[in-house]
Amino acid sequence: PAPYQLAIEQLDIDDPATAVAIEDTPAGILSAKGAGLKVLAVTNSYDRDYLMEADAVTDSLENINRPILENLIV
Repeated sequence: PAPYQLAIEQLDIDDPATAVAIEDTPAGILSAKGAGLKVLAVTNSYDRDYLMEADAVTDSLENINRPILENLIV
């Protein structure tokens, strides 16, 4: 989680749960979750079954829009 914690600090994010990390590996998901972020996983590198620790999983970022991201943080 250290890289995400550093980013949270440098971006001056008060509540990490109001930010979304986009990840494509199980290790990345665990890192982002460990820092308190919500996680959107993309099935670039792993099948959906391996990414289920994320808050949401998509096959392509083309399908993602602002309302979808906002729904992750409410």
